Amino acid sequence: MTVDIVGGLNTYYLLTCNPLTSSYVFILGQILHGFGAAPTITLGLTFLDEMVSSKNSPLYIGVFQTWFVVGPAVGYILGGQLLTLHTELLPGPGLSPLSPLWVGAWWPGFLITFITALVCGLCLLCYPGSINRKRNTTTVSESQLKKQKSVIQDLSGAFFSLLKNPTYMLISVAAALDAIIVSGLASFMPKYLEQQYQMTTGSAAMVFGLLIVPAGGSATFFAGLFLKRFITSRNAAILLCIIAHTITLPLWGVFMMSCPSLSYVGVNYNPVVDQTLLSSFSYSGSSSECNSACSCSSSSIDPVCGSDNLMYLSPCLAGCRSSLGLNNFTECGCVGDSEASAMRHLCTGDCSYFYPFLVICFILIFLTFWITMPSTMATLRSVREHERSMAIGLQSVIIRLIGSIPGPVLFGYFIDRTCLLWETSCGKNPFGDP
Repeated sequence: MTVDIVGGLNTYYLLTCNPLTSSYVFILGQILHGFGAAPTITLGLTFLDEMVSSKNSPLYIGVFQTWFVVGPAVGYILGGQLLTLHTELLPGPGLSPLSPLWVGAWWPGFLITFITALVCGLCLLCYPGSINRKRNTTTVSESQLKKQKSVIQDLSGAFFSLLKNPTYMLISVAAALDAIIVSGLASFMPKYLEQQYQMTTGSAAMVFGLLIVPAGGSATFFAGLFLKRFITSRNAAILLCIIAHTITLPLWGVFMMSCPSLSYVGVNYNPVVDQTLLSSFSYSGSSSECNSACSCSSSSIDPVCGSDNLMYLSPCLAGCRSSLGLNNFTECGCVGDSEASAMRHLCTGDCSYFYPFLVICFILIFLTFWITMPSTMATLRSVREHERSMAIGLQSVIIRLIGSIPGPVLFGYFIDRTCLLWETSCGKNPFGDP
């Protein structure tokens, strides 16, 4: 069991000593997802760019990429709704979504996505194998077939040609660096909202989804419309990217608006009275007077909020001797007020940054996705026409190798480093700390 505290210890993860088996299943699923999604992203962009005029291309691509923003956002919203249900989909598990021990129904989303992806795949099979854009027919001339074969034979030459294209490579690396932040926030922003502002897992996911839909979706669509009306050259598109990045740079300081952590007795808060509530974790078996008769287990972490607005790692460590139902505990000897009770939910925090944080994040998301369209246009205009499909594909690889893959890993590493308490039930601390 691992307890993470980021602005407040309010979630925990139950980890076995050998979690690799389940991890391999998710990794395999992501690989299969990548096989299916990659052709749509790379070939879809070039298909739209080739089938319409240069003037209308940004608008069509903008509409196309808008759904890449709306889709995940809708997923966050629907996933947040599912997380309000218990993972077993049965009533009365004894916990509420406010409890840190609540495990929402995370798995039905995979089944829903599988069915909808299968339907979309069957629809794509109805498309013709090739399209002659000049005649709007599905016939391909012999000369075109020869040209396609020559392109395939010259694959290595086109690859090295792209690597030697400085404008294309700099755009790709810039997009990859941007993807580090975007992918990291996409993975951990709901968790950040949950822990900073004491939200439930489902509420945090829904808020993040509702933030992305208007900000990201409108940015991508209006960026395509703006490019169609006012931007006609590659250099102008690159300048637009630079201006947007310059505006967003100081806005990232919004994450300096951190909220105070919830006070966990014995972890980040030491009461005046000697209440060593973490006897099993850091005090070598010693116990305090208020819970000495409880024989608290070192593996039982069930955070509760005392009536003194302090968090305790379990009702037992709070010295509670009786309960009213499953979530209300009374006669808690370690709770330092006259009521001496505890509830299985998070205490209220003192933080007034929530709405300013949402406003600034809206602007950040808007500008971040606004950059996507001029960046795509600059990429397509920086390479030769027969290299465009390969350019988009190679750029996707660069973005993932430098940005999307290491981004969440780096974010997760630094978030884990903020952990104030690790239980070493598997024999060692994940970071080797004592």
